[in-house]
Amino acid sequence: MPTKIEPKPDLTKARKEGLMIIEPIKKELSNFKIKTEADYLAADEMYSQVLKAEKLWEGKISPIIEPMRQALDGIYALRREIIDPLTEAKKPRKDGMKQYKLAEAKRLAEAEAARQAEIKRLEDEARAKELAADKAKSAGYKEKLIEQRAIAEQKAEELRTAAPVTGVRGEGSTTRKVTKWKVDDLVTFMVYLLEQHNDDLMSLIQIDDVQMNAKFKLDGPKSGAKWLPGIEVYEDIEIAGRGR
Repeated sequence: MPTKIEPKPDLTKARKEGLMIIEPIKKELSNFKIKTEADYLAADEMYSQVLKAEKLWEGKISPIIEPMRQALDGIYALRREIIDPLTEAKKPRKDGMKQYKLAEAKRLAEAEAARQAEIKRLEDEARAKELAADKAKSAGYKEKLIEQRAIAEQKAEELRTAAPVTGVRGEGSTTRKVTKWKVDDLVTFMVYLLEQHNDDLMSLIQIDDVQMNAKFKLDGPKSGAKWLPGIEVYEDIEIAGRGR
């Protein structure tokens, strides 16, 4: 059933009525002091008037707020009815894509490391053939070594200039690498906090992800480096929709 939207309330009128309620009380507060019994009794009377004013104002503003709150509740309920299934459908796909990308990044890194190792092996081989050719006594053997060196150098150059291998790229999503942190040694981290906050142990309770993330953005290091004792810094991947 569609949520009934009440007519727009007259807030200007409500504000005027509210100001009329608080105006006499504000005047009394401007020179408020309690030094005598008479002052105390006057304050007691004013306190009673304030309570009555609060009740009066709640009686005026609540009828305005309640239908608007109910309408807003209905709108948010409608939003959740549609968006929650979409969120549930999105999460496992994002999680799966992220895990694939993490594994893909590892494969690509290993492939690149193998490529660089092969380039170095071929370069070493070419240098070894060159040295051997310089020492060769037989012209035929020397020519063969020079030919082998040229082949090794050519293969190394082909590997150096080969187009880099890239991962899969979706049209509807994009990925980005992010540097994150996590507590990998709680005892070490708590000892560090104790040493840093020995004048205020309550600050230990106030350390939370929001504060830590803010500090990390301010002075966190790159992946693999040490940041704080007991904290591991690592690379992660985030999946996001394109154009959002």
